[in-house]
Amino acid sequence: MTKLLDMLVKLFKSETPTEEQNEQVKRPEKLTIEEAKAHVQEQIFKSEKNREETQGIFKDAMAGDRNAYFKALGIIKDMLADIKLDDNISCEEAAEIIYSQTWGLDVVEKYYRDKEIDEIRVNSPDNIYVVRRGKSERIKESFENEEKVETVIKRMIIDDVGISLDRSSPRIESVRKDGSRLTATCYPVSKTWTFVLRKHNTFEMTVENLIKHKTLDEKTWEILKLLVRGRVNILFSGNVGSGKTSLMRKLIEQTDPALRILVIGKDLELKLLEHYPHKDIIELEEHAYLGASMKELFETALRESPDCIIIEEFRGAGEAVEAIRACTRGHYGSMASAHFNNAEEAVEGTAMMMLEEGLSLPLELAKLRVARAFNVVVQMYGDAITGIKKLISITEIYVDENNNINYIPLVEWVPSCEEYMGEGKWVFRSNPSPKLITHISRTAPREEIEKAGWDTGCITCGL
Repeated sequence: MTKLLDMLVKLFKSETPTEEQNEQVKRPEKLTIEEAKAHVQEQIFKSEKNREETQGIFKDAMAGDRNAYFKALGIIKDMLADIKLDDNISCEEAAEIIYSQTWGLDVVEKYYRDKEIDEIRVNSPDNIYVVRRGKSERIKESFENEEKVETVIKRMIIDDVGISLDRSSPRIESVRKDGSRLTATCYPVSKTWTFVLRKHNTFEMTVENLIKHKTLDEKTWEILKLLVRGRVNILFSGNVGSGKTSLMRKLIEQTDPALRILVIGKDLELKLLEHYPHKDIIELEEHAYLGASMKELFETALRESPDCIIIEEFRGAGEAVEAIRACTRGHYGSMASAHFNNAEEAVEGTAMMMLEEGLSLPLELAKLRVARAFNVVVQMYGDAITGIKKLISITEIYVDENNNINYIPLVEWVPSCEEYMGEGKWVFRSNPSPKLITHISRTAPREEIEKAGWDTGCITCGL
């Protein structure tokens, strides 16, 4: 009798469908994308094995981690492996669609992954532009509604502790794990949810590419290299998207490996540690709400024994004063970037920022401080219509014995036709002042100075 009962139990168990078999019975022969998406979400939610690790992967992917993105795609593909899909869509295509709609940037995800796209601009759900190789173009895709735009923004800032976007905090700036920079707004600052996502490192920054794209020529590059090796304090100036940050990052490659470089910024867009892991670099990011303002970071920086200090960009919120402090305390070879149209505007505009930031000085004295801080202004210009980015001038700022500020043009872009960004050449206008040449000669070989066409006969023992 007992044996008979055992046989019946085994038979019952073999006939009872498992949970997986039940699911297969319920599942239709082919799934739509929406059904497949629901299936993937359910599997991730139900999974007990490695749930925390899986959720961490998707969170990092939303925050812009490229490796996590590919891992997330792999997880989705595995979950779709035994599923047939409608519309003759492949497993790979389905995984990309499901990711973009559930964890990614929705209708602009493909532009985010496109290496030719520099920037994505969402002005409203149905008014979207991208910048492709420096040129702006409107795209046909649109978000379903404002809520979809809001959702995408909140996905992008999931990893940025301390910031949120809502009516009480209607504007944000954030940098994602891949270095892309997000600026977003909502009501009441803007009528709807908007964002601009500027991608990081979309242009292969080689000297050959800079010359090929007519950003500069070989001799201009040699001049820039000499200024960096001579530990000149440089301000990179230009409009948005002109290539200031990229050129500054490339030139840091030319710094002596023995130098300790300290970077201070609001969002650490330069990502020098990522580009130069072999260099002695430390990066400090401002978090004012944690008691780490630009001023406080500068005090910390001085205790970190830096040889030169990089202020990523100053826009008038404490950065200008710290940039000047960095360049006037013996940190030769320091750099900064800002939005100005020429060297004269850079000096006056920076001085004005310092006054706005609370410095109690007459404007003329503030201008003298700026002129003594930066030896050279490298002026860039980016044309949104043609997509061309160009170095248009290198200017020395020199304060004479009578406290007069002099602007010495070293290099200038001279067009040979009516189109300013068309054909032309870089003209080498003047020698630097004896003071600057003497400064450069302290750390740069004399033969490099002479190769630039500059007179070394003026080199003196002092500065």
